[in-house]
Order: sequence, then C-alpha cells, then structure tokens
Amino acid sequence: MKRERTLQVVLALVGLFYVALIYPLYTDLWHSKWLLELKNETEPMFLSFYVALGPFLLLAA
Repeated sequence: MKRERTLQVVLALVGLFYVALIYPLYTDLWHSKWLLELKNETEPMFLSFYVALGPFLLLAA
C-alpha cells in the first residue's frame, strides 16, 4: 500500500513539473530570435513533448 502511494506522489510531482515547463516553452517561443539564428529546433521539441506528457502523468496518479 505504501509503495502505491509513493508511486502516485512521484507521478503527480513529475506531472506538475512537466506542466510547469509550459512557461519556459512559451517564453522561448515568444523570443524566438535564438531559434532563427542558431537553427536549434530540439529544445522547443522536447519541451513540447514534456508539456504534453504532464497532464497524462497527472491523470495516471
């Protein structure tokens, strides 16, 4: 029983962290001058993946 509760808490914390990544994603895309100059598409791609994963982790908890 304690193991399941610990798993739920960890899933909820990781899910909240991933949902909170929407702010850095928004600010990076808002000031996307670095994206045009450096041709770096990986950071917004990974942040978008984590932001989309967050609510599902919260539902799983």
